[in-house]
Amino acid sequence: MLKKSIALALASLSLLGGCSTPYQESGIMSQGIVKPINKEITLIRFYTNQHTPVQHASKFAMFRSAKFASENNKPYFYCFKSLTDAANNQPSPNAAIDISPLSTSGACYVQLLDSYKNGSIETNKAIQERDEFMEGENHEN
Repeated sequence: MLKKSIALALASLSLLGGCSTPYQESGIMSQGIVKPINKEITLIRFYTNQHTPVQHASKFAMFRSAKFASENNKPYFYCFKSLTDAANNQPSPNAAIDISPLSTSGACYVQLLDSYKNGSIETNKAIQERDEFMEGENHEN
C-alpha cells in the first residue's frame, strides 16, 4: 500500500513538473522577491521553473516592477540590469535574466520616478502589457 501511495505521489509530481510557471504577483505562486537595496533602488526578482520560456522570466520581472511602481504611486520607473548599471545611470527596457539548471529568474534593480526621464518605463503602459499578456495566456489554456 505504501509503495502504491509513493508511486502515485511521484506520478503527480512529474505531471506538475512539466508545467511552466504562470505569472502571479502575489500568494504562494508568486515566486519573487522585492528587496530594498538603498533608499532609491529596490531589487525585483521573479523566479520561474525550467519549463517556462526564458523570455517570460524577464517579462514577469518587468510586470512585477510595474506593479511595485503602481503600488508606490509612481508613473515611471527605471529598470537596471545590475547595480553597476544603476550607478552608471544605464537603464534597460528589459530585465536581466539568470539561468540555472532548475530555474530561470528575471531581475530589475528598480528606481521609482515621479516624471518621465530618458530611458524610463511608463508604469501604466507596462501594466497594460501585463494585462494583455495574461489575457493571451488565459486564451491559450
